[in-house]
Amino acid sequence: MSNSEKAKQLYLACDNCDPEVSTLMPFFLFEGKRGGIYPQMLLGMMINKYATEKFEDDWIPFNKESFYIGKQDKEGWVNYKKYAYRLKKKGYVEMKFENNQNWIRLTTDEPYNPELYKRKELVL
Repeated sequence: MSNSEKAKQLYLACDNCDPEVSTLMPFFLFEGKRGGIYPQMLLGMMINKYATEKFEDDWIPFNKESFYIGKQDKEGWVNYKKYAYRLKKKGYVEMKFENNQNWIRLTTDEPYNPELYKRKELVL
């Protein structure tokens, strides 16, 4: 099954959420680990792109425009690249450089688990 099909199923499993309106982010995937929000944002945006667009062999162009990073946001883009390489080392994504373009794709099904997107009950 392709990443696009998995992403569409995930959005359906998450209360039939509309990928054109909302972006799901796997906040609980890296629970308790350092790193800030960038790994979750990167995975969430990739899943959203899979649900809304078509890509050849699931490869997404890895550039500022594809991930909605403005020209002025140099720090944001540096962090995206840094965490993309960290996710690559952990086996979540793979990257390639082809035709003067960087590409990225998800390689694991872990971010497609709907349980990662459910709100947890607050215990007082």
